[in-house]
Amino acid sequence: MMMKSQLLKGRGLPVICGVILCCILVAGLWPFHKPENQVTWSESGDGLSFGHNGIVMSSSTLETARSPAEETCSIEMWLQPKLLHNNKTILTFYTPENPRQFSLSKWETGLVLRREIRNDRHTVSVYEAFVADAFRDRKSLFISITSDGITSRVYLDGALVTPNRDFVFSAKDLTGQLVIGPSPVSSDGWYGQLLGLAVYRRNLTPAQVLRDYQVWMKGKRPEAAEDENSVAMYRFDEHRGNVVHNLVSWGPHLYIPDHFMLLDQPVLQSPWTEFRWTWGYWLDVTINIAGFVPLGFFFCAYFSEQRRTRAAMTTVLVGTSISLTIELFQAYLPTRNSGLNDLVTNTLGTYIGVVLYRVVPDWFARMRRETSELADWVTTDCIRVGRHRG
Repeated sequence: MMMKSQLLKGRGLPVICGVILCCILVAGLWPFHKPENQVTWSESGDGLSFGHNGIVMSSSTLETARSPAEETCSIEMWLQPKLLHNNKTILTFYTPENPRQFSLSKWETGLVLRREIRNDRHTVSVYEAFVADAFRDRKSLFISITSDGITSRVYLDGALVTPNRDFVFSAKDLTGQLVIGPSPVSSDGWYGQLLGLAVYRRNLTPAQVLRDYQVWMKGKRPEAAEDENSVAMYRFDEHRGNVVHNLVSWGPHLYIPDHFMLLDQPVLQSPWTEFRWTWGYWLDVTINIAGFVPLGFFFCAYFSEQRRTRAAMTTVLVGTSISLTIELFQAYLPTRNSGLNDLVTNTLGTYIGVVLYRVVPDWFARMRRETSELADWVTTDCIRVGRHRG
């Protein structure tokens, strides 16, 4: 242990520890505040443009289902994605009991329909349908999704692309607060323009879907806005302000918050809910581990120099405490995710740093000793050879 302390001894060690701590806090808590909402009115015409941190939500609940027995429903959305290959949430129907009750998202060039059901034990059952190549380019796309309670259908630009009996939803799934942009529990919103949106408590026929598509494309006011089975219809033609008016007089408006926010940001999310078989997930795990290795190495060196008993255990506890503090603060930052997965990986990184501190100085000392012995042997051998020749 004396050898280790000598190798890392000096006034610079506390400074190094302070710099490492500051870097970790900046990396974990940046930008330290709620950023401005990156939703702006389109400059080229009607519509809203969504940036990296952009969200729009309804002022109250959309009552698509007026009774438990009501099932038929439809949703129409006219949008234009900005990025072709990205995996982001577009729209979610939110309730406090079921934050991601029904959602539409973009996966590469495909469209994902997702439905979550929670039972009394809070166990979540997830049902998904995938429409491949829905976003083949960056052109605008008119999406119509209908359900009669038995069969759901998806139309793109007025044409049927896939009837799906395995994925069925009802008006109850479209009853909740409408969130456009990120998921209510994660800052994963999409980039692009939203040009129109409508929700109905009836199953649209193929002829009605085609008619609506043609009406929206011509920029006309849909006749269904005054239909009693219409729940919401937004044309995004205000061009200013933070309110998007509902053409259905009895339905809620949309509003644009000044700052980016999440409706239901989780605190210390469980690792199994964060787990994904994706390259991005494992890259994040690697970064979380590697980022705390220097903390484990140099803090253990500092505690050892201070003659602290159980320096290794103290270092691991410090790393865990710092990580826990960051994760708790992240629950108040909408651009960050608070999860136990980061706490576990950060603690593992701290432990690896402690192990390296125990191993690396001994390795350097052994290498220096072996190098010195080799140099002495070479020198002695050269002297012996020189004397023999002399």
